[in-house]
Amino acid sequence: MRGASPAVMAFDAGDAPDALSYAALARDIGRLARGLVARGVGPDTPVLLVAPNVPQWVAGFFAVLCAGGIVVPLDDGAPADELRRLAADSGARHALIADKHLGWIRAMPGSPACCLLGGARAGVPDWRDWCADPPLNPPHLDPDAAAAWLYTSGTTGAPKAVPLSHRNFIANINGLAAAGLLTADTVALVPLPLHHAYPLTVGLLGSLSAGATLVLPAGVSGPELAHALRAAHVTTLIGVPGLYTALLAGIAGQFAGGGMAGQRLFALLLKLSVLIFRLTGLRVGRHLFAALHRRFAPALVRLACGGAHLEPAVAYKLVGLGWEVLSGYGLTETAPILTFNRPGYVNLDSAGRPLAGVVLRIANADDAGRGEVQARGPCVFSGYRNLPDATRA
Repeated sequence: MRGASPAVMAFDAGDAPDALSYAALARDIGRLARGLVARGVGPDTPVLLVAPNVPQWVAGFFAVLCAGGIVVPLDDGAPADELRRLAADSGARHALIADKHLGWIRAMPGSPACCLLGGARAGVPDWRDWCADPPLNPPHLDPDAAAAWLYTSGTTGAPKAVPLSHRNFIANINGLAAAGLLTADTVALVPLPLHHAYPLTVGLLGSLSAGATLVLPAGVSGPELAHALRAAHVTTLIGVPGLYTALLAGIAGQFAGGGMAGQRLFALLLKLSVLIFRLTGLRVGRHLFAALHRRFAPALVRLACGGAHLEPAVAYKLVGLGWEVLSGYGLTETAPILTFNRPGYVNLDSAGRPLAGVVLRIANADDAGRGEVQARGPCVFSGYRNLPDATRA
């Protein structure tokens, strides 16, 4: 039904994005999956995926799933030593990589078989060389089987592999769909690395399951994002608090260029817009700051935020400027959403309501109600890979 519609739009050096239709993406996935199966990928087979956000990353992710394997996405920007450790920990014997990773992966004992998702090296197969016909049709998959192993950042110790099942991801996707966060009319810009749970689930899986268009910018600089927002007619931005704080600072800086009178007028209108929203729930900033919207991103209406806590003061200012702001709470181990603010039911002073099927409680709460957040539900993982003590903790 969405065959000719763009599934992925990717910006590179040029002004116009490269567009990949749903039909073309499905064909690439099926052909690569067929080739992976021929190379021994099947149920419970981990496959490394280490590359920047490019359409081939998307095809590779789904091809591994289609072959019945487990995707092990790693940080394309991580140091070689760290990548080598995580790759060895995964035990993967196959890898889909960017060409810059050939050095460390070839230095591994019993180096995994690999193909390139961009770039070219003599004697190294391109991902198309691994493709085979006829395209493999998606098999029936055990919903409780692992779909991906996502490694934690290691901020509290060594990185841990978080196995997320098909059921975990589907619980999040169904919750997003029920809330209407992403629809077939959505054009979603995702400037965040897809190996993280939040952009993977909300940006990639949520967008494509809804029939939306996923937009991948050429980079994360201000001009690169602004160009993608305008050129692709983006309606939804999938971001993190740091991105939105920088956006606010940039907008304030533009008005500062208008002198003291311009700064005062901007501050007054913004306070008025926030006050009206607090009292009535109406977003009038799109009218008060119409020139800003026309210049910056005419089609952009929604800002989704995850990955960290979004300060209410920042959220209210973004709403005051005329955008709908939706934030939530979760972690990698919950694929990642536990709670989120739904369209039409937004409380910017909270992290929103629980995902369908999720039960939350505050354990060992103090007099102020602060304690440990405990969760149960279909999005919660079953435990860290090969780390029973960490799971019990």
